[in-house]
Amino acid sequence: MSQRLLFSLLLVSTLFYGISNASAHTVLIHSDPAANSTVTALPEQISLTFADPLLVLGSHAINQVQVVDPSGAVITSANNVVKGAVLTNVLSPNALLSGVFHVSFRVVALDGHVISGTFNFSVGTTSATPTLPGPIPNGIFQITAIANGSGLMGEVGSPTQSARVSFDLDFTHKEICYQITTKIPDVLAVHVHSMNQTNMSISDEIFLPINLASLNSKEPFCTTVSLNTLSLLYYNSSRYMIMFHTKAFPNGAVAGPLTSPKSFATGIGVSLRGATLTSTALGGSSALVLSFTNNQSKSILLTGISSSLASSAMIFYDSNMCQGNNVMRPLQNIAVSSGQTQLLGYKYQGGILSGLRKKLSLGDQIALDVHWEDFAGNPRTSEILASVVKQPKGLRLGTDAMAGMPGMRH
Repeated sequence: MSQRLLFSLLLVSTLFYGISNASAHTVLIHSDPAANSTVTALPEQISLTFADPLLVLGSHAINQVQVVDPSGAVITSANNVVKGAVLTNVLSPNALLSGVFHVSFRVVALDGHVISGTFNFSVGTTSATPTLPGPIPNGIFQITAIANGSGLMGEVGSPTQSARVSFDLDFTHKEICYQITTKIPDVLAVHVHSMNQTNMSISDEIFLPINLASLNSKEPFCTTVSLNTLSLLYYNSSRYMIMFHTKAFPNGAVAGPLTSPKSFATGIGVSLRGATLTSTALGGSSALVLSFTNNQSKSILLTGISSSLASSAMIFYDSNMCQGNNVMRPLQNIAVSSGQTQLLGYKYQGGILSGLRKKLSLGDQIALDVHWEDFAGNPRTSEILASVVKQPKGLRLGTDAMAGMPGMRH
């Protein structure tokens, strides 16, 4: 028996008890989490490091690792990434569980030999009751995040993709409800984790896993969480960020910090969909299309729209901007009944941004703030990304449309 083989077998039996090694053509020398270890929180990825580089045959999935959580659910994706001797996979649990996690792998060495094995690691929790960061608030509060790469640290992410996320923290029912709006096509996993990191590496811990069923969903996705989780997000939202992992960028495509909680609400909130702005030159005006759904139990008011890129904005009534009857009448608000969807568009109720501080080109993504009041009169603000589209034929945003409206540029 060769000296290397003897050393390899000794290393496997000592550090990775329970791993079945098919041959000595390569061996597993390290994993994160380590075999038979106990970690306090689940990391974002599983990583296996072998003694020698692995064989890669184009897009064929010949090297695989799978992680099964204590409930028996597979929490790894179909996207196994090989970089030399390192095999990684993003973890996407539906819930954070404590207990034993089972890892199995099957890889191919450069000489074509197949190596397979298994091991376990555990996720443990502290027995002491966590101390809440402050008094438990009453009601529901909203926090949002725009993930566009600005929060990504230590990794190269996507320079063009983005996502908008809205969270409602429901202290009454001990749950978080969220919706995600994005055009990212190949999402593997979405996590909320601490921003207290020097880099976005595989050692990052998952604070809150996001169910992929919430991607572009028409209704909020709700999940039960602890009061500690809710309180940490409420009192320390700026310390957390949301990260999107994709096939093209498994270590993180886009990320962004969470905002501070918005004003008190008494329902699940609102849903914003289908936002577009018309293309325009620097200093021009842009017409808005937006679907605003009231998910609360009583009527609320849509009170306005704003953008950091516009010097002024308004909601208005107009019989039809595309038919020449565009004498806009500004509206202070629009009442939206429970369960009703209010459309802002080119006919009847609409919205406009004026005095744009940059040119809006086709395909641009522009962040909008939508302002509304709940039925108790509490002001709230929700955010959405609007896509810039071509101005429809016949749309008029000239001086006659905005006559007598102070501050509206054209």
